Amino acid sequence: LAFAEPLSGLLRLDMDIAPSPVGAALAITAEGHQMPPVVPVPGINTWLLPLSVTQGRTDLEIRLHVANAVRPVDLGLADDRLLGVGVCSVGITPVEGGVCTVGQMLSLGNGQVLPHVLHRGWHKQEPWGVWTSGAEASLRLILIEPLGDFHRLDLDLQLTPVMTDLILTVNGVLLTPARVKPGVNSWTLPPGCVAGAEHVNIGLRVSKTYCPAADGASTDDRVLGIGVKAIGLFPAPATPPWPVGELLPVNATVGWRGIYPGGWHRLEPWGVWSDRAEASLRFRFDAPLHGPVTLLLNVAAAPRTQLLTLIVDGTQLPAVRPDNGLNRWALPADCTEGKTSLTIHLLVDAVVRPVDIGPSVDDRTLGVGIRGVGFQASG
Repeated sequence: LAFAEPLSGLLRLDMDIAPSPVGAALAITAEGHQMPPVVPVPGINTWLLPLSVTQGRTDLEIRLHVANAVRPVDLGLADDRLLGVGVCSVGITPVEGGVCTVGQMLSLGNGQVLPHVLHRGWHKQEPWGVWTSGAEASLRLILIEPLGDFHRLDLDLQLTPVMTDLILTVNGVLLTPARVKPGVNSWTLPPGCVAGAEHVNIGLRVSKTYCPAADGASTDDRVLGIGVKAIGLFPAPATPPWPVGELLPVNATVGWRGIYPGGWHRLEPWGVWSDRAEASLRFRFDAPLHGPVTLLLNVAAAPRTQLLTLIVDGTQLPAVRPDNGLNRWALPADCTEGKTSLTIHLLVDAVVRPVDIGPSVDDRTLGVGIRGVGFQASG
């Protein structure tokens, strides 16, 4: 395709397609950038073109690839040509709105965001925002320019009466489940999660859905998951590198320091409890790790005996019954060698609510407690 003026802004590729009679998937490549294959529908099909592909160009090469070509003669017709997909027309259209600007909230209210942002799993937009149409949904944000490394994600949420936990994935990275509240909720994104990205894909999954008509208080028979009023990405300060060779406290006085936490209750003067059976700690270091490395955890024993399992960058270590105090794990070399960051998942085989086992008013769900964390180079 050739253009009279250089391209600018977010653009949409529209193609009027006659699909393959065998339902073959179609992959579109624009200037070498391949978009996910889709099975096209008869008529207009639409693709959003990445800004990096189009900006400033006066020509654009579009390649089409089908997974399976077919000969109509093999289907009982007289045409013996080898056919892929039919194209009736093609066009490039400017897209207004729906672009995410870092530092600003993007409203999901009716008429304020394009349907392509609500990727799948949503009811019709309303003036205030939009409900997910079940337990799972996804959002797709288009960015003006690639992101840097340190960002936080903000979601302005509306909850159902039965809403409990929300699990998010961002560009395929699982964030630890969070117990959300009405209004703005924030997540600090792990390093590398969005760095260099021009698209941010956000998956949402709730633990329970709700039908207003089920309790007789409403005629609304929709299944609702969670309501989203607005979404935004904001720069976040870089967490300082974690020092190797020190055991540092984690509590309300000193904060999380150089840790990216996930799945923990609020910090307390003594330390912190995880708020379910799994939680995570992510660290980055100012230099690659080399040689044997030992993880140190000052563990607070739960009211009931537990087994604790660690998963280090995807490698599961044997379950142990931790001591109340300092515990050590010699980390496998293939988990640490040359790494400048580590993610530690902590899993316990049982959680407890203090109110259920003794004279306490604490009705929180407690997993594992920690008072301090450290890494020690052993070589």
